[in-house]
Amino acid sequence: MRVMRMGLHLLAILVLSAFLLTGCKAKDTGTGWKISRPTLPRSTETILPTQAEGTLYESREQGFSFLHDDGHTVEWNEQTGVTIYIEKPWEIPYVQIFRGIGAQEDFNKETYFTDVVNWITEDYGDRLVSSVVFDHYNLSGKRFDGGAAIQYRADQGMVEMLVLTEETPDSVVQYISRYYVNQEEETLKALKKAVDSYRQHADFPGKLEEGGQGGLPGEGGGLPRHQIRLVPYNGGYFSLMLPEGWQLYIMGQYTTFGFRAWDPQNPDYEIFYYGSIDPLNKSYESKEVWKGYIGFYGYPQAEVNADAPVVDIHAASSLFYTFDSLQALSDKHGKGFSFPSLGGFSPLQQIPVQTIFANTSTDESLLFARVTGSQGGDCRGKFYACLSTTGTSYVGGIDMNPAGALNVTGVIAPKEAFQDVEAALTEAVSSLRFSDQYLQDGVEYSRAVGQAAMANNEARWAVFDECLRNWTTQFRGDTD
Repeated sequence: MRVMRMGLHLLAILVLSAFLLTGCKAKDTGTGWKISRPTLPRSTETILPTQAEGTLYESREQGFSFLHDDGHTVEWNEQTGVTIYIEKPWEIPYVQIFRGIGAQEDFNKETYFTDVVNWITEDYGDRLVSSVVFDHYNLSGKRFDGGAAIQYRADQGMVEMLVLTEETPDSVVQYISRYYVNQEEETLKALKKAVDSYRQHADFPGKLEEGGQGGLPGEGGGLPRHQIRLVPYNGGYFSLMLPEGWQLYIMGQYTTFGFRAWDPQNPDYEIFYYGSIDPLNKSYESKEVWKGYIGFYGYPQAEVNADAPVVDIHAASSLFYTFDSLQALSDKHGKGFSFPSLGGFSPLQQIPVQTIFANTSTDESLLFARVTGSQGGDCRGKFYACLSTTGTSYVGGIDMNPAGALNVTGVIAPKEAFQDVEAALTEAVSSLRFSDQYLQDGVEYSRAVGQAAMANNEARWAVFDECLRNWTTQFRGDTD
């Protein structure tokens, strides 16, 4: 990770989780913003003491260790650091620890926590109940210079989040605790135990020249050869963390919203997202039958269906072989979509995944693949797609009901750079979120035209998170 993007990366950690963001002297965070304190322990209150005993967890990736209770599940991933799940894996309540090596050079605690609150205020709108920025926060005797607390409404109750940071000579360590109201005791005990027992490894690389997380001891560390710096992009009704200097192309609306983004200096670096893609034929036979219906009264969609590509609805990966055909379909019928060619697409590794779409899909695929980039280079990519169908409609024994694809995403980079930039590009493509008003407008639009409802931000994050978890635990790296 680059030092220069650490502040933004720490902010991005707050929005990449599969769950809603949760949740001492306080100060106002902006003119006109009414602050009321969440029900978090104050610096003068006592948090129940923890015992020194526990299970030692060592993060070899970021060079630190800490203690946690035996009943907790602890997980590492590249983008959020270490997560301690207090009750059930991948559910609130939990505590996260992330060490940003070299981040102390650019970190400004005077503005960071206000940025956190402003970010969440913009994204969560009416769901946000209260927020506080602390000048300091005492955690059972340990003083943190600054912090933030946020409280908001979620489907399952009121959620609270506490964000604290600690600057060390070579790092910024960020602690985030998230829990529902009345879960704070066990969560904050886990937070205190982690804080009290936190140790940085003496033999782990610290400050790096011009940024980047250190390598593992004995692996040399140093700068990645290729670096991506993410910056916030505000599109009005949507927002992204976009690689700096990249070009962005927006298409579709509501359920069909999509985007492509690429480096104009080298278009082989690219990300894309399509909320839904349809129609898709389930067989070549149905495609031929649709050709026979072109021009018939009562079948205005016949020509579009006839021009649509064919996929194997039981192999979502088949979608990525059709991008040239999808581009031709869009061009012919004026849909305004843009698809990368994905020439030479060849899967190298299929990674098992089961997301919230599992019950409504015919198949979903998470892939590592070889592909020719938009500039013609030898590239590698990470791809996800889910195929679904609304049912069957047979004509002469042929199922004519079209299929569709959901949440189609891709991250592409030159072969030699892929492992250096994949995490940052995944962070970018999965940071997409829509305003509450746009989501509501999408619901009304779907009702009016008879489409399936638009997925909300939380559903989309859940899919991204499940893919990230499986990728992190099962990805083997480049194979030829």
